Amino acid sequence: MMRKAGPLFFFLLILIFITHSNAQEKFQLSGTPLAKSFTPVLVQDENPIDVLHYDLNLVIEPTSGTILGEARLTIRFLQPDAASFYLDLISLSVDSVLLDDARINFKTENQRIVIPVENPVDTTIVAVFYHGRPANDGFGGFFFGSRTIWTVGEGLYTNPPSMFRYWVPSHDDPSDKATLDMKVTVPQPLQVVSNGLLVSTMENSENGTVTFDWKESHPIATYLIAVSIDEYAVFTENYISVSGDTIPLQFYVYPKNLERAQEDWKDTAKMIVFFERKFVPFPFDKYGMVEVPMRGAMEHQSMTSYSSGLITGDHRYDYIVAHELAHQWWGDLVTLSDWRNIWLNEGFATYCEALYFESMGGDSARQKYMENLQTIYFGEVTRLGNFPIYDPKYLWGGTVYQKGAWILNMLRWNVGDSLFFQSLRTYANRFAYGNAATDDLKNTFEDVSGQNLDWFFDQWVYGEGFPELEVGWEMTRAGNAKYIVGVKIRQKQKSDKPFYLPMEIEIQTALGNVLDTVIVKNRENDFQFTVNGLPRELVVDPNHWLLKKADIITRPLPPGFKPDEFNLAQNYPNPFMPGSGAGPTKIILQIGIKNSPFWVSLKIYNILGQKVRTLANKRMAGGLYTFSWDGANDSGKPLPSGIYLCRLKSETKVMTKKISLLRN
Repeated sequence: MMRKAGPLFFFLLILIFITHSNAQEKFQLSGTPLAKSFTPVLVQDENPIDVLHYDLNLVIEPTSGTILGEARLTIRFLQPDAASFYLDLISLSVDSVLLDDARINFKTENQRIVIPVENPVDTTIVAVFYHGRPANDGFGGFFFGSRTIWTVGEGLYTNPPSMFRYWVPSHDDPSDKATLDMKVTVPQPLQVVSNGLLVSTMENSENGTVTFDWKESHPIATYLIAVSIDEYAVFTENYISVSGDTIPLQFYVYPKNLERAQEDWKDTAKMIVFFERKFVPFPFDKYGMVEVPMRGAMEHQSMTSYSSGLITGDHRYDYIVAHELAHQWWGDLVTLSDWRNIWLNEGFATYCEALYFESMGGDSARQKYMENLQTIYFGEVTRLGNFPIYDPKYLWGGTVYQKGAWILNMLRWNVGDSLFFQSLRTYANRFAYGNAATDDLKNTFEDVSGQNLDWFFDQWVYGEGFPELEVGWEMTRAGNAKYIVGVKIRQKQKSDKPFYLPMEIEIQTALGNVLDTVIVKNRENDFQFTVNGLPRELVVDPNHWLLKKADIITRPLPPGFKPDEFNLAQNYPNPFMPGSGAGPTKIILQIGIKNSPFWVSLKIYNILGQKVRTLANKRMAGGLYTFSWDGANDSGKPLPSGIYLCRLKSETKVMTKKISLLRN
């Protein structure tokens, strides 16, 4: 039986998310900035080959921190008249190169092996024998730790960030995917964990080593290839996919962290079920996670590398488990065509976090999650400024991850839920085990939805920034209980042209709420609505589908209020029932302009005069303010039914209103 998570769980989840998200991706647990300067993303030079298969034989020497390697690459020539091709390799020495078993001359330049070729045949095998101390950039590359040896395929400080070239001669570009046979020999009793399935383990009694043979039969991008080496405790589970296939789930962890990992990772199968139902069946032969002493997590194909610091036994990092799992579809199955399209990996995986928590906590959970993603993105804008999400000047922060998630959230609302998920399934099937660029995503959504989405991608993906809105509204009585509401929306952001913004407007009245959709497309926009019941509040984008900043700068005064006075209105609804679908009760107060700002407190008391909730206790400038109360105390604990007192207090005045709270 699945236990439904309550509101307190999601409150704590979001609190934890905020606490740790400022470490930034890839989910680092360090306050060190990830970039000292910004340069355009480098795109690999043209290389006239397509690598079809990597057959690797590596001997790892932990005591000396060196590797001895033999890499046999099956390649196909893309240009019949090619005179040479290159393989990427950094900081390692090449002993010899064979082309179809014939030794040939080569040269090394610009961190590449340049290999001449005469009359290239369609398909050939190039073998490279090499050795040395593999390097890293502090996050990605090859690491010899005090106990663990591991690799990470993306470098946060390297441009381009592909790190396979730091330990294997390769065409290290995400667009060139190949199958993989990874044989690694290490001293006993170490274990080697890698991509795909473990097909054999052979003990070499003559020298006390053991060879592990892993095979990945699905095409894999080089940055998703990894090995992790240690003495692991292992726990497993078999998952039955929606396709009917049995998928082994394999988890490798330090023995001291076994119980914590079993708790933290026990929902992995449940997450796979959710993503399979939303997208397409799980695309690989196995999934697993392996503990390494890195600073975050990395979605290596079929085997995520996961930081020891994220294993806590209390599920606080479930969002990271979901994020890295989601990459198996978005990044691993469908891989970015080049690093300018990094948001297709990270924006997708970040939005999948919100989708997963929405599946457990409903739309309110999605809304809260998106609010916090928005806060993180706005924080990056404050530090780094605006820049486009396509070909970004900074790959690993709020614009790519959090704004990327918001772009998908907005696209979902604009095309509708059914077409959104149908488009994602079509996108996954079209580009399965291959590569895609941003325009491929756009074209897929246009094909499925029948809509022209130039306007959306031009402003949100290829453009920069976000709308900043100033909203004013007024009302006039139109007879009986009818009112005419006038709304003015101004786009105040600095940009060459205004955003085109389909968006929802909600007018809350004494007789219920009225929801309408408008299109904000000019700098100055005017709208008019006729509603039944006295309007009490206007809410811009009440369901949190639009990335924006919006301030209500003018509004009608509540009944009985006079301009520029200190006043407290009766809350609405009153009585109110938390959790009934009507939302929290609203409390409107006004601070006079004269002598402001000054200290103001707004607090809730029970009938015994005991304070249960502080809504405000600060200096406030003159103006009209709206606060919400959800019927909980300062600790987030729901309060029982009863009469409560709402008290507005300044240095010279006190005003009190009664609030009736009802519970089932």
